Amino acid sequence: MQEQANRLEKEKQFLSNSIADISHQLKTPLTSLIMISDLLQTTNLKEAPTRELLRDMKTILNKLEWLITSLLSFAKFDSGQIQLKSTPLCLANVISKVLKSLEIAIEVKDIKITTTCDENITILADEQWTCEALQNILKNCVEYTNTNGNIYISVTNTPLYVELTIKDTSVGIGLAFAKAIITKQNGSIEAESKLDVGTTFMVKFYK
Repeated sequence: MQEQANRLEKEKQFLSNSIADISHQLKTPLTSLIMISDLLQTTNLKEAPTRELLRDMKTILNKLEWLITSLLSFAKFDSGQIQLKSTPLCLANVISKVLKSLEIAIEVKDIKITTTCDENITILADEQWTCEALQNILKNCVEYTNTNGNIYISVTNTPLYVELTIKDTSVGIGLAFAKAIITKQNGSIEAESKLDVGTTFMVKFYK
């Protein structure tokens, strides 16, 4: 009973930290939108600056939409409404699918992606939600990597687990939803950040 109580307390703390993290991420773009709105109300604003501000607003609104969608999905996931299906997945195909979904953002920032993954490596996981988790991680990397930056993706196969390493030239933030999905599938996520160097995410899928 004590072990169960400790586990529930850890889950409660994780949920609390996750909500705080996502709330913090929502606060920044909302503050930016308020500032842009105030500028747009300036009577002497010329046409070109107005177009630029509207473009920035559209970008921020897209980010807010993604954050809110992630928050709703996280709430569903945490409440147990979502059942994961464990099937053999080619990890190279999963990575390719996730990168395809972020193709426009990658091209806009002219980020170079280097991927090293044997096409014979497979994992047992839910395809939809594993893609969701990796998309959250890579979207974070793309967003916080400077223009003309680099993202390196590599996969290592060991007797105990398959490790996916994602290294960028940014400083990362917490990714609660991705962690929840991976850990629910008997996996783990670790992150190491170094100022002015970048962030390395290590995702392990245990066999």
